[in-house]
Amino acid sequence: DVTSGLIRRYNFNVVQQISGAGILSTLPSGGVTITGAKGLGSADGSCPVGASVDYYVFGGTPPYTVASPLSGVATILEPNTVSFTGGRFTTQVSGCGKVAFIVTDASGRTVETSTLESIQGAKGDSTTATTADSIEVSPRTRTLACRDLTSVSVTGQGTFRTSFNASFPGFAVSAQTTIPNTVTFQALTGGAISSPITVLFIQGAVTIPVVVTITGINAITGQC
Repeated sequence: DVTSGLIRRYNFNVVQQISGAGILSTLPSGGVTITGAKGLGSADGSCPVGASVDYYVFGGTPPYTVASPLSGVATILEPNTVSFTGGRFTTQVSGCGKVAFIVTDASGRTVETSTLESIQGAKGDSTTATTADSIEVSPRTRTLACRDLTSVSVTGQGTFRTSFNASFPGFAVSAQTTIPNTVTFQALTGGAISSPITVLFIQGAVTIPVVVTITGINAITGQC
């Protein structure tokens, strides 16, 4: 104080900031919401258990470790370590709720992904008779790199079949037919292929299309 001469001193602690915000980033950058199947008859809807979402990590110092703080909502499938920038990890819904996954790089910086929210499907209309069969597929779009694989979750009851353009021998769909189940798509090396491919999930009169976009196709040979 210039009048009284009073002096007051303060101590400040300077610490390293390990937040990865602005250094680390993940895709998708917006929240992802997955809704379960509607209930049959007057029954409650289901949680979209088994549905999976891919996340991609950029920046910072690889490798990155990934953790789910709410494993009851979603878990991390292998790998839970991403070895290079631009690499991906896959999450799988295990219940209803909302969660953001924690990504930590080799320097200890951390960042949270956008949220993944799984919502219980609507309660069935009590005026609608319960049927023996029902089907729901989630998600309806997937992106697949050459020599890689991805999957969708099929929920409901009964059985189903899949169909796609048979002129693409470089594209394979797993042979599951019972519900609930997980169906895998794979882009194979050396086979002719095109993008996108629409895979039809068929149950009786119901047909659900899933659009699969494939990246890395050789522009000259048309092969992975």
